Amino acid sequence: ENPEHRRIMQELLYLGEKEPGKNFMDVTYNDRDFMIPASWLKEVPNRGRVVLFYCREMATCKQIRKKHDGDPAWPAGCIERFGTEWVQRMRLIVTRMKLREWCHSSRDAFDKIDRDGGGSLNRTEIAVGLFKMGIWLSPPELGAMMGVLDSDGGGEVEYEEWNRFWNMHIEVQGGKLEVDGEMLSVL
Repeated sequence: ENPEHRRIMQELLYLGEKEPGKNFMDVTYNDRDFMIPASWLKEVPNRGRVVLFYCREMATCKQIRKKHDGDPAWPAGCIERFGTEWVQRMRLIVTRMKLREWCHSSRDAFDKIDRDGGGSLNRTEIAVGLFKMGIWLSPPELGAMMGVLDSDGGGEVEYEEWNRFWNMHIEVQGGKLEVDGEMLSVL
């Protein structure tokens, strides 16, 4: 409802349409995954909450930096993230954060997702369980998450593996996902 927020959103949509590459990632509208409709290029809605990650290609970042080099409005030492890798890290962090809002503990989250009570989670249980909590992962995102969760590669996530995710350090470096110091090629 804030006119300034709407103006900023309208500007982001304009830039996303004009700049090359996949610029919007992990868009949610009222806490649900969402694809921005073309009609929003003309006018964004008056109500609702939109959250998104805006990504730029490295060449675009360099052009902008060159254009504004020496501009006092550009913060000293500011380095803009480029590409989409950082979004994957954020997606894992946000997924874990949302799980922690819904669940009291790692065990509580595991048990809520383990619908059949079998003591392990398969890909479908994870996708459905997260969806019921308002977290939708695309197939590639779910694959990346399974690559992190299923550390033994067995296709099922045991509680110990789940608990590791609940407590792990997540980072992206050099095109690979680093989880607790181990580099994984899952993205």
